[in-house]
Amino acid sequence: DVGLGYIKKGRLLEKIGRVGFYRVDNFKEKPNLKIARQFVKSKNYFWNTGIFIFSPKLIEKLTKKFVPDNYRIYEILRKSFNKEGFQKILKKEYLKMDVVSFDYSILENYQGNVVSPVSIGWADIGSWDVLKEKIVLKGKNPIRGNFLGVDSKDILVYGTSPQLIAACGISNLIIVSTDDVIFICKKSKSQDIKKLIEAMKRSGRDKYL
Repeated sequence: DVGLGYIKKGRLLEKIGRVGFYRVDNFKEKPNLKIARQFVKSKNYFWNTGIFIFSPKLIEKLTKKFVPDNYRIYEILRKSFNKEGFQKILKKEYLKMDVVSFDYSILENYQGNVVSPVSIGWADIGSWDVLKEKIVLKGKNPIRGNFLGVDSKDILVYGTSPQLIAACGISNLIIVSTDDVIFICKKSKSQDIKKLIEAMKRSGRDKYL
């Protein structure tokens, strides 16, 4: 999968039954297909599922170290929690926080990470193409909404308004229709929605996000 991040395992730290715990060697974000195949073949790389186990004290410590500006605001919110005026303070201070992911700000900077590979039938329902593969039933196109299609196959249609979505002779597409936005993309390009979101922000169309 080229739409996911990978973790490379290092030395074995401990094994409990059949479950191994390894030092994390490094993280690799969304490799191309050639490199992803090499990762799988090596058997030393695993999908980064974004499932984390940690103590609150450790995260407080790491946030203070790696994201100090956010930690300062966190302290303001923590001290005002459950007190009069908290909602007003939350609304004001939270918007000042840096927009930075947990992975980039803490996980990839911390040197004490441990990974435990598991096989749990997991899938990243973070893109429309993966969602399609998970909800397809008996080879039928997954359809929600007022849709009429002729000679169309391998598509996902998601409509939230009464508006008719009509298609003829299409394939390998994802169509999402809401009250104010119509989104269409190739299945293989669904990960590029992040680029589209950035383009919408740059063009002043934030209200559609």
